[in-house]
Amino acid sequence: MKDLKIGKIIIKVKAIIIIAFCLFLNGSVIGAVAAHTQVTEKGINPLLIYILIFLPYIIMFKSIKNNITELEA
Repeated sequence: MKDLKIGKIIIKVKAIIIIAFCLFLNGSVIGAVAAHTQVTEKGINPLLIYILIFLPYIIMFKSIKNNITELEA
């Protein structure tokens, strides 16, 4: 798999894999919330959902940042 080049930005394969993993975790959180809502017939605090969705990106931010580079003009 090659690096992805969009304009002056190069996204390395490792960053793509990390972002895909974070998206997988987002789907898991959404699925777990939907299952919990159907089983217990109670909702979950939206703030908790937002925290759980953004947490992987916050944890992996440094690694993603190191694998995305910008070409100089």
